[in-house]
Amino acid sequence: MKRIKIVYIIDKLHRAGAQVHLSRVLQNLDLDRFEVHVVCLIEGGPLAEELKKTGTRVHVLGIQKIYNLKAFRKFFVLIRFMKKHRFNIVHNYLFSANIYGTIAAWLAQIPVIITSRRDTGRLREGGRLHILAYRLTNPVVHKVVCVTESVKNIVRRKEKLSPDKMITIYNGIAPALRTPTASEKQELRKQCGIDPSDQVVGLIANFNWIKGHTVFIEAAAQVVQQRQDVKFLLIGDGALREKIQSQIKASGLEDKVLLLGKRDDIGNILHIMDVSVNLSYSEGMSNTLLESMAAGVPLVATDVDGNRETVCSYPTDDCTGILVPSKDPEA
Repeated sequence: MKRIKIVYIIDKLHRAGAQVHLSRVLQNLDLDRFEVHVVCLIEGGPLAEELKKTGTRVHVLGIQKIYNLKAFRKFFVLIRFMKKHRFNIVHNYLFSANIYGTIAAWLAQIPVIITSRRDTGRLREGGRLHILAYRLTNPVVHKVVCVTESVKNIVRRKEKLSPDKMITIYNGIAPALRTPTASEKQELRKQCGIDPSDQVVGLIANFNWIKGHTVFIEAAAQVVQQRQDVKFLLIGDGALREKIQSQIKASGLEDKVLLLGKRDDIGNILHIMDVSVNLSYSEGMSNTLLESMAAGVPLVATDVDGNRETVCSYPTDDCTGILVPSKDPEA
């Protein structure tokens, strides 16, 4: 049987929401039916090394932006690559890939071109150039995959895209193979600097302005005024880490807020939390919310887009967590 040849295009393969999702998809594709390649526009990353072990071929273009001279030269490299392998499908993830990869696929005459909308941030903020870029490239796209109905509705309204061209496919997560034992939880709490009597509130997200870390610290400062037996965990890394560390110090929370960095044991970390928090200003469909619910951890999440749809049964309001307004630490 002739295999279907697919190339996925994404910025990089570090541990972040879209990248982890793509990695899970790739690790579960039937390689007897599909020949799979991944093109990283910027760089590889830890997920790239994991995927190579499964038989996925990972290629790195090494461009930082899609609108400079290097990107222009690499653009023709990408077109030649697509023509050489005669891909049946090109599936693009995130904005840069959605534009750059789509144009390259169109010029390479790939039969099926798919793009993704995994968040509403840029569209909601009214980024006119982003919306214009989508409107100009959408005519050559065969299908746009949205992660929630909320995202789909915003794409339809902002990009003037026909509903027939869109499909909603929710994120999925693999169920945990096992729950850590009581002694394992106790040991992990000790390693993290958490006292046996402490309540634990955690935020799992890379340090990006849209994830609401500053609001989390402001809320933590209010909580500790009322009770001292709480530790706040920040799991992730990113450009705003130093800024958040300065805010923690200025708020006198150095002994209350623990920065654990990037972790490969998120499943176990969730099992030592009493509350999992998502304070994003915009969200497509948060893997952390799904993982928290799967672990049975109570949620507090902002009442935005995909969070509302993930935490509450769509289209009813049967919620499985507490939704609060975004940018509101007191709430």
